[in-house]
Amino acid sequence: MHRSLSVLALLVAVALPSAVLAKGGGKKKRPLERYPASFRLKVEEAIENGVLNLRSRQGEQSGCFGAGQGPQALGHTALPTLALLKAGVPADDPAIEKAFAAMRKLPADHVYSVAVYLMAIHAKYAPKLDTFDTDIGTTRAKRVKPQEVLKQLSKEDREAMKAGADFLVRAQNARGLWHYKLPDSDASTGFDLSNVQYALLGLRAAADSGIKIKASVWLTALEGVLEVQDAKGDEVELTWDEVRGDYAIRHKEKVQLRPFRYRD
Repeated sequence: MHRSLSVLALLVAVALPSAVLAKGGGKKKRPLERYPASFRLKVEEAIENGVLNLRSRQGEQSGCFGAGQGPQALGHTALPTLALLKAGVPADDPAIEKAFAAMRKLPADHVYSVAVYLMAIHAKYAPKLDTFDTDIGTTRAKRVKPQEVLKQLSKEDREAMKAGADFLVRAQNARGLWHYKLPDSDASTGFDLSNVQYALLGLRAAADSGIKIKASVWLTALEGVLEVQDAKGDEVELTWDEVRGDYAIRHKEKVQLRPFRYRD
């Protein structure tokens, strides 16, 4: 598992309300720059090459990516499956069907693996977004409402999604965070931020698929993450762009660097 806090930082940035982002003092507008055609072509070619590479790594008989064994076998197949779906490979592609058939037989008892499995299930039913409809653009691709996704889920996928979400909720410890597996006791507070970010992504996939997640799960997770953030840090100038219509507005603000502890 890649040991990085970048995904967690991305989650926090995406979750911030627009009112917070609007605090910057910059008012200067500049024309919105579109991705040039040559760049788009390179990105699409890279995605196609990545798809070909992943396809070559799937077991022809097992349907798994990798050996299909070990404590994280489910995650080792779920992550490439998620990547293929996000790259535009259709859900009824033989590689996707074989992967899901294999994953249904694998143990679902590790936070990372279960979370990525839920993300793969959601991606199977959610429409692929425009690759370039990300941080800029005048229109956003239409997202399917959770209840619409729920209606589409097959019986097997609905049961897997519900079971996976229940597992991740049970895996949340007394601190509101997650480690690799279920807590040893109700008083357990040990955590691993990599597993925390995957648990939240998995629960988000479940919620986006119409599975109800109690508000207390999200709130205690937020409290737990804030608790492991340093109280003070060096002051730096933060610069970011906010898109409004056809313009990007640059904001600047003095902030403190306050990193998070990675694990206990």
